[in-house]
Amino acid sequence: MNKAKEIEKIIKNELLINRWDDNQFLEGNKYFNSAIHADALRVNHILSLLEGTTGEDSITRQFDVLEIGIGYGYVVVPLHRYFPKARICAIELPERDSLKKWSFNQIIGKSDLRLIPHDITSGMLPFEDRSFDFVVFSEIIEHISPAIIMKVLGEIYRTLKNGGIIIVTTPNVLRLRNRVRFFMGKRIFASPIKENGQSFGHLREYTEREIVEMLSNVGLETDISNMNISYPVPPALTEKTITQAGKLLSVFSPKFRDFICICGIKNH
Repeated sequence: MNKAKEIEKIIKNELLINRWDDNQFLEGNKYFNSAIHADALRVNHILSLLEGTTGEDSITRQFDVLEIGIGYGYVVVPLHRYFPKARICAIELPERDSLKKWSFNQIIGKSDLRLIPHDITSGMLPFEDRSFDFVVFSEIIEHISPAIIMKVLGEIYRTLKNGGIIIVTTPNVLRLRNRVRFFMGKRIFASPIKENGQSFGHLREYTEREIVEMLSNVGLETDISNMNISYPVPPALTEKTITQAGKLLSVFSPKFRDFICICGIKNH
């Protein structure tokens, strides 16, 4: 079994056995299989980047990593399994439903994780300067108001060690699905007054260039990573056709990829 399939098994068999949040996909939902498969591939990609950066001693090497927005634990639980010596910290909105569930806190506790309730939009991150070797900022930036995103990135920069890396993943605003919806006169983003598990839906999605520019503007050097993963869709023929067409187009141009993955490196 490859690592992505192992991660998918962890998500299905360990992290979905209890309903921790009203927004969680449950088995039987039309998005379930594609959503969990995409999440497992995304997590595998993130862990591969950590492994590639930490080198051959990644299993035994100690390093400090922060995940901003723990969600349902999809990243941190596998991270602890594959990097048992990593010192893991995570923050999540204090109002998040999952933080109030005993079963969620129990499995997070088994992952040797320090979990801090904190709203990243409220001001400074609750950490000292140069605290982390890695910051995982996965599927979060699109939920934050563009008016404050640079302050958030500036805080992440502050908490990174010299040589530290932020891993950003986010849906690509230029993906074929969005272009089709725009052409048909349909909305692309969620309404800003509709909340999703005490956080907003997608207030703004970005292009690859925009993410690079934002990271560069806070002082980070950037490295684009190819994360060619399909956006979760229901099993309808039209949706599958758009997905396949988007994957084909992304071979010729990264502008059509469903997701963006960019690493920001703090070199000074």
